[in-house]
Amino acid sequence: MITQDALILLKASFSAPKVLHLLRCSPSVSHPSVERFDALLKQAIQRITNSVLSDLRWIQASLPVTDGSLG
Repeated sequence: MITQDALILLKASFSAPKVLHLLRCSPSVSHPSVERFDALLKQAIQRITNSVLSDLRWIQASLPVTDGSLG
């Protein structure tokens, strides 16, 4: 049951990059909350997948699904 809940949470987080993109494109692009949101999203994905993402892997995971990523 816990694994199923984790997958549901991961699926729900797929819209988070869209929010992050919106925040980065808005006039508040240098606001510290954007970096905090990105760090929290990375931490959540690492906990759900029980893995450690290097900076290079995180960049790849942040790409759109059409480019072979999480979305």
